[in-house]
Amino acid sequence: MTKLSIKDLIDRKDKISGRKRKKETVYVEDLDGEIEIIEPTKGVMSDMDKNSDGDAMLIAECVVSPNLKSPELLKAYKCVTPIDLVHVMFRIGTIGKLSMRIVKLAGFSNSSIKIVEEIKN
Repeated sequence: MTKLSIKDLIDRKDKISGRKRKKETVYVEDLDGEIEIIEPTKGVMSDMDKNSDGDAMLIAECVVSPNLKSPELLKAYKCVTPIDLVHVMFRIGTIGKLSMRIVKLAGFSNSSIKIVEEIKN
């Protein structure tokens, strides 16, 4: 690995600015099935920090399949909002773990950057 120059960053501009949001399929024991999650946008992350129920809000926004905002699903579970639905469908521990998994998709993990000295050793 080498230090990046301005030219390197300019050369990588299209790749960097054209990045698609990461998606991942995860198995959820509470549901005995798989769901698809997507990397949160910067706006969603900002809203999460301001929301007292940020983990549930993050899940409601970033579970793309099944769509937790579906009026049919909300009605079936007698929930008013997708955040209410998250609390009905998932155990509290699952909410925490799922939220952490979603945040990792946004690059909030120890592996997204590395100290150069550690790489050399």
